Amino acid sequence: MKARMGHMEHDLSRRATPEELEDILRSPVYAPWTLKEYEHWSLRLNITKQELPGRSTAWLKRHVDQMSLAELTKEELHELVYTIIPEFTDAMRSWLPLRTLNVEWLGNETKHHRGHGHMHFTPRLDAPLTFNGREYVDLTPTTRKSNPRLTLSEEELRPIFEHLKGLLNN
Repeated sequence: MKARMGHMEHDLSRRATPEELEDILRSPVYAPWTLKEYEHWSLRLNITKQELPGRSTAWLKRHVDQMSLAELTKEELHELVYTIIPEFTDAMRSWLPLRTLNVEWLGNETKHHRGHGHMHFTPRLDAPLTFNGREYVDLTPTTRKSNPRLTLSEEELRPIFEHLKGLLNN
């Protein structure tokens, strides 16, 4: 069985090689959208889902076979919970009418990510936001699911990326 990740194809019937894992982390599809690097994590703008601006993903730099949150080291978990999530939340609060930040660690689709652990950050809005000429409205701010999937062009993504990267790196 093979799966496509961006432009990369991976044989899901075997464990990824170290080279394949490096390809995932350094993929020309995702790496240019890195908001901030940490010791154990790489924080990236989610380029395939921007139904609410700033939706991002923290990618673990180390391979975890089953992608279980319980498999994180104390150092990885500490950095995620006490550094990345608060920094990201503060950046989003300074920019958006943020109601809350949803965080998700999904381990049931390990095969699609070659066991590469990651956490999704989805901002939930209290009020509409207009940014770079587009209005964003959170249709269901009190439920897990947000608006229908929205994939923006690179021209539309770039201002979101630059703005959020600036907030995170001040």
